[in-house]
Amino acid sequence: MQFTNLDFFKSLNIDETFFYNACNLPRHKMNGQIDDLEKSFMFSMIKKTKPNNILEFSTSWGYSTIIIANAALAVNYEPETLQTYEIDPFAFAHAIINLDEYGCKAHVVLGDVFEKMTIEDLNMADFLFVDSDHRKKFCENYIKYFFPHLKSGCFVAVHDICFNPINDETSLVKEFIEKNNIKKYLFVPDVLEYFQIKNTEINGTLWFQI
Repeated sequence: MQFTNLDFFKSLNIDETFFYNACNLPRHKMNGQIDDLEKSFMFSMIKKTKPNNILEFSTSWGYSTIIIANAALAVNYEPETLQTYEIDPFAFAHAIINLDEYGCKAHVVLGDVFEKMTIEDLNMADFLFVDSDHRKKFCENYIKYFFPHLKSGCFVAVHDICFNPINDETSLVKEFIEKNNIKKYLFVPDVLEYFQIKNTEINGTLWFQI
């Protein structure tokens, strides 16, 4: 395994059904960056953990936000907040259209997440999903300015993590986990390997709990 705490993984009672095809969405039409296996895993994790306050950046055309919202609907609960940020006006417009089409209740904020997201929002978050600019400086900033304000128990999922070869974002997130002595973390490709499920993607999502 590349970066997974087996005790944490086993404590979640994850099984192969987490990867069953869930939330049938036209990924490519919606400019979705998450493959079907990762999509199903996130859908399953949201159903299992039922986060009450959810933050995300950047939604792009709304694909990941719809996955999260549909997972909540699947187990008949409505998060108190589902808030996502998008800096690109063109993507923002598509996100609004797609969320409306799928009947998803989410607040999409147009603008720079570093200017728009508040400490209060971060303090309340039960789940934060990050799939944004992967350049080193941006990653340094979101780790520095956002992660320290997350409360104990908050789940964080960062997409496009890669250990072979390791990229800047991966190094920085891994460093944060290790420096803060966080023991609850798993890398979705490791879980796929554990269940011997074929995976053709190099990148994956790293989940951890503050």
